[in-house]
Amino acid sequence: MSDQKASPWEGLNLPRACLAWVKEVDRIMLDELCISLSDAGADRADVLRYWKFDESPADFVDWFGEKYDLITREQWDPFGIVSRAIRP
Repeated sequence: MSDQKASPWEGLNLPRACLAWVKEVDRIMLDELCISLSDAGADRADVLRYWKFDESPADFVDWFGEKYDLITREQWDPFGIVSRAIRP
């Protein structure tokens, strides 16, 4: 059984390239900002609009984080304490 959670964007009839783009955006956002694009409130129309800007996922995440003044994981946990915590 896979530990990987299904993408909230599956089944929304997004173009294949757009679906790949938003999945990469989510991966980067979760890694850097601890939220996904859907956590931030984006819907299908938002994803299509953002994708049409033709930015790379990394550039989009930088822009989105700056626009909404989001803090990065590094700013929130500068010493990486959470990632080193012992988990059950």
